Amino acid sequence: MATFKPPQKKKHRGKETISSPFPIPIASITEELPSPASLSYYNGILKGNHIVVEKYGDAKSINSQGYFGKFVEPHESSQDVAEFQGQQSEVASCSTVMKFVTTPEQQDQENQDKETIDKTCDIKLNSDKIESDLKLQLYQNPILYLSCEESFFLSFALGCLFIKDGDENMDILRQWKAFCELNVRFPVTYAVYHHFRSKGWVPKDGIRYGADLILYKKGPPFYHASYVVVIQTVNSQTLQAHAFNGAEERKFTWASLSGLLRLATTVSKEVMFCYVLVPKDLSQEELRSPQCIRRFQIHEKISSRWVSSKERERELLDIDCDF
Repeated sequence: MATFKPPQKKKHRGKETISSPFPIPIASITEELPSPASLSYYNGILKGNHIVVEKYGDAKSINSQGYFGKFVEPHESSQDVAEFQGQQSEVASCSTVMKFVTTPEQQDQENQDKETIDKTCDIKLNSDKIESDLKLQLYQNPILYLSCEESFFLSFALGCLFIKDGDENMDILRQWKAFCELNVRFPVTYAVYHHFRSKGWVPKDGIRYGADLILYKKGPPFYHASYVVVIQTVNSQTLQAHAFNGAEERKFTWASLSGLLRLATTVSKEVMFCYVLVPKDLSQEELRSPQCIRRFQIHEKISSRWVSSKERERELLDIDCDF
């Protein structure tokens, strides 16, 4: 197993503290046994290849306790704009009803109904304004986007997130199937995500550094990311590269490996190769259930860039200078 080095602390701009590593009560922190009344449950919606938590209270709790997901500023869709325009046209038509008078005999009836119509229009205007204010308030709150791995960890491992596909609730097996359809390597990537979460790390997407994950200690507000993680699947018997579910593994040349190591060194990080050992007899039937991750073995290997000048200095310091 890899030897982890102490992470690099960030300079705090404020007094931010971590209340809990997960959005569930933990007895060692609260010093109380969890009860049904102390549990909180959150709701997410499957949209594309992400799970979206639109309720700001839920989103804030999930993100602040474990730093799950990423906040994205919302934008009005064209459908919302059309709906607002439709409301405005209805109000305008309501306010101009009194202009259509066809005969003098209708004048008396019009005068009698004028007060009632004015009250109706005022009520409609007020209700439309309240509804518009509520929608604008919703649009002003950021929306939390969760990756498939983060969502399944919250749902499967912690049991605090309910996921819907449209109006239908998704159970664990349905979530697993949907995520595997979005990413054929999902069983492997989730196993690695679960592995590092259980060790106290906060894994985040590592696409900015050309990797699968980056690892934070406690969370991004406290420490800089320590490791750039590349996930590789290998056969547990031959220890050779294994094309999981037909997905080709990333192949490194000396040039591409040197470039990745140089990039990681530039941003004060180390490259970690995370090898997932897949049993040769693992069947497709087993892959249909999250229980298959129990058969995986995970090993870490940290690679660092060799710098000749630094190595020369180390050798000189090791020389015995007794004459």
